[in-house]
Amino acid sequence: SEIRAQLERPHTHRVVDAGKAAAFSNPWKLVINAGTFEMLLQKSVREQILLMREELRIPYIRICNPFSDWVLMPEKGGKVSIQYSYLDEVLDFLHSRQLRPFIDLGIRAVQVIRDFEDLTYKYHHTVQTHTDYVQWERLIQNFIDHIIGRYGQEEVSGWIFEILQNPQSYDGDEAEKFFSFYDRIIGFLREKLPASRIGGCGWALPRHFEAQLKQISRMKNRPDFISIYFYCLSEGGVIQKISDLSVRVQLLRELMTREGLDGLKVVLSEWNTEIMETCAYNDSARKAVDLLRLMSGNMDSVAIGAYCCLGDFRKESDRRELFDGGLGLLTKDLIRKPAYFACQFLCRLGMELIGRGENYIVTRQDRTLQILAWQADCSGAEGEKGTQLDMTIEHLPDGNYLERRHQSRDSMRQYQNCRALLGDHPKLNEETVFRHLADPDISLAVRACRQNRLTVTIPCGQDQFCFLELIPV
Repeated sequence: SEIRAQLERPHTHRVVDAGKAAAFSNPWKLVINAGTFEMLLQKSVREQILLMREELRIPYIRICNPFSDWVLMPEKGGKVSIQYSYLDEVLDFLHSRQLRPFIDLGIRAVQVIRDFEDLTYKYHHTVQTHTDYVQWERLIQNFIDHIIGRYGQEEVSGWIFEILQNPQSYDGDEAEKFFSFYDRIIGFLREKLPASRIGGCGWALPRHFEAQLKQISRMKNRPDFISIYFYCLSEGGVIQKISDLSVRVQLLRELMTREGLDGLKVVLSEWNTEIMETCAYNDSARKAVDLLRLMSGNMDSVAIGAYCCLGDFRKESDRRELFDGGLGLLTKDLIRKPAYFACQFLCRLGMELIGRGENYIVTRQDRTLQILAWQADCSGAEGEKGTQLDMTIEHLPDGNYLERRHQSRDSMRQYQNCRALLGDHPKLNEETVFRHLADPDISLAVRACRQNRLTVTIPCGQDQFCFLELIPV
């Protein structure tokens, strides 16, 4: 049946030239979102970070909410001070694992109403950082002085800092107040940490770009980067598509050039192909393929792309379900979702680009080639069949190559089918079953390169992806 399925799949043949390589920069392997400072006190979240450090090797962890009520102590005159013990515990944990923080220096809303025409943000915090700029500036200055004293200027200079603009300060006097504050904070950080990177402002919609960029162009102390968010969600009844990100970044860059800001980098500090929790799509193989399509299509668009987020978070109200549709790459029980493997394989691509197409990337690290391929973007009956990629690599040194192939499975579909059988095996642990099903199939073979040409066949069924390494032996 599998042979018949392969014969019925649409075939695509591509030729890449191993003799022509270009430097390859991968913006998706630099930063990942892990949650708030408070979340990083949880044992389960730290376990997720340790697993990520070992397997994905992403060097920066983005964290937010350093100034929430749980670390602030009231003082006379309406002022507050920071109780540093919890913040130190989180930063000590990252520092001891050679992980560097990417810190959002604001306070996040506890609730966002998803109406693009009238975004509503609710804050339940003592310090309203989106309006109380005097308090916010004082907290940031004290925090920066503290971490420099604790970790040293050289270490903290390697961290990244971000200031997000609340939508309530997009217009009028509030906009003037915010950008005056933003200008002062950048100047303060440049004085304290000349080599550090500082930027913002975390815009989500294109209609906000132009006016805010004009404000930045008038600042004395300009940021190192402009940050934006991207989630595939409903805007006025129309679903934002994966392809919308590249269009959005192109528009942003055009406006930056117009305002004389084309020297700044663009950072995608939060992104996901979904925004809703408790959504079965988040645990699916379809999402993994969607992630690959978005990341491969925007390799040259952004300097950093920070997926949100690393793992699902455990709450007191949680049911004891293996899967609850969270946005994370990992479940609360450290089960790797299909999306995790998609990101892992993307992180394992090499530093030289050999070829790239709609549904594949070919790179090289030293003498080893990496091929990452996924189902082509097709729908209907063709989408159900999947696709097959026949790839010929030219100008490859003759000899034998060890082919190490990781082929994804639709593990969620298998899991759902398997649950009906678990009753017949009472000693079989359900979690163990899915941990096995979630892992891609691994196969080894020896391929011979003759006359400097080698062809490999990569079948990708519905919502499948494959990572293949060719290692000279």
